Amino acid sequence: ILESNRSWLNDNIINATQSLLKNRYGTPGLQSTLLTTIHQGCVVGGEEFVQVLHSGGNHWLAISTIGCPYSTVNIYDSMCFTVPESTQKQICALLMSHEPNIKLRFVNVDKQKNGSDCGLYALAFCAALCAGDEPQDIMFSKTDMRAKTFVAMLYPK
Repeated sequence: ILESNRSWLNDNIINATQSLLKNRYGTPGLQSTLLTTIHQGCVVGGEEFVQVLHSGGNHWLAISTIGCPYSTVNIYDSMCFTVPESTQKQICALLMSHEPNIKLRFVNVDKQKNGSDCGLYALAFCAALCAGDEPQDIMFSKTDMRAKTFVAMLYPK
């Protein structure tokens, strides 16, 4: 999957890579996408966090509260500037909030060139955030992202 330029990343790849990022950087969040989809994930204590979410259909995006004011979540999406209600509910569950006044702030990040690389971009955005970088300042190379994800899975620190 990671070596092909046309393959979609599935939840197993997303979760494994999130686990590697969490182990490497210690960044809160990075939970199983299954937990967030069924609204069972939560970030305890209001910590700043990073997370990949499955956002309706066959789409992945990254969210984070790193550097955000209270009740604000940054959305890093390589394709869209809106999120479905189901994704908004996932975000509320992560924040342990039932408030409708959570502010979703879409960050203008590099956009994918096809319909199958959203998972790759979501992971790249998370990796950048975990490393202390700003995803909006990075132009990502699809081939490089696939290679780095593959190497990270084979050789975690």
